[in-house]
Amino acid sequence: MKKILVLGGTQFVGRNLVEQLIAQGHTQVTLFNRGITGPSLFPNLRHISGDRNTEDILKVTHENWDIIFDVSSYFPIPLQQLLEQLQGKVGHYIYVSTGSAYQLDPNGTDPMDEQHPVVTCSEEEKTNTEAATYNARKSECERVLLSFENIPKTIFRLGLVIGQYDHTDRLYYWFHKLHTQRPFLIPNHGKNKIAYSDVLDLSRVMIKAMDKTHQHTIYNANSYNASFEDFLKIARNKLSLENYATNITPQQFNEHQLRSWMDLPLWVNGDYFTLDNTKLKQDFDIRWNSIEQTTAQLIHYYSKALSWRKPESPYPPLSDEQEKEIIKKLQN
Repeated sequence: MKKILVLGGTQFVGRNLVEQLIAQGHTQVTLFNRGITGPSLFPNLRHISGDRNTEDILKVTHENWDIIFDVSSYFPIPLQQLLEQLQGKVGHYIYVSTGSAYQLDPNGTDPMDEQHPVVTCSEEEKTNTEAATYNARKSECERVLLSFENIPKTIFRLGLVIGQYDHTDRLYYWFHKLHTQRPFLIPNHGKNKIAYSDVLDLSRVMIKAMDKTHQHTIYNANSYNASFEDFLKIARNKLSLENYATNITPQQFNEHQLRSWMDLPLWVNGDYFTLDNTKLKQDFDIRWNSIEQTTAQLIHYYSKALSWRKPESPYPPLSDEQEKEIIKKLQN
């Protein structure tokens, strides 16, 4: 039985990962986190409490680990300090990165493969806590990990992760709009595609990576590229709902000074955040969810766990009042 450490493990990606580890019979699992999110989860597992961006993280360096799953690293300097102390003590380091580490071209149309250039990170960005530097910090974390040649590693670059326990409510926003059966705005007919990672697919891939039978170090770990209209079309059919969407063109979107990705979640004007997952699906023989299966699971979760509550987000989207006003102007 492998001795496993999960850095994080109680919010979204980590929580799904730990649930699947348990379901597959792994019992020697330790969680390291601050104990803030889901402190009562997994009472039968070992917990080490601490902040990974302080010297607390050194608590995990006093023993050896077969596998470390890192789902919570956002700052390269603390990661460097951790890895320096883990040399010779970890059999395989599995790191969750992001497709946002790539240099995104707004005019690009082809899915990016693992050879696509990644963004740089300045000294100031390494310690900056703003969301705007997230992509740069994650790319620098990758470079830090890759510099430790004596630590076996796998890096997964994710699309937008979706599934149960998603605390961002970004995709849920669109399902909720559909479920209310009231008019809502949809940009460019909702047809622009981005990369999505079904969290259950991701968990299965990460656990499969423990076997070290794969050939590469870095993988794009998206399940598929899709638009949110792809999801909504499936949901409308499953729930027998009408379509009350009002289209807003990219030009109208700009005229109303709306913010891409934020005011109407997940929308960007283009198909430039798509990923080529050919290597992943060649090397990892797991059961992959189709978009239809993901949608069915999402509907079940939104209905049973969330009871179709109003979406909550740290980055509030367009208000209902603003949306109604824009729809009124568009229909005049």
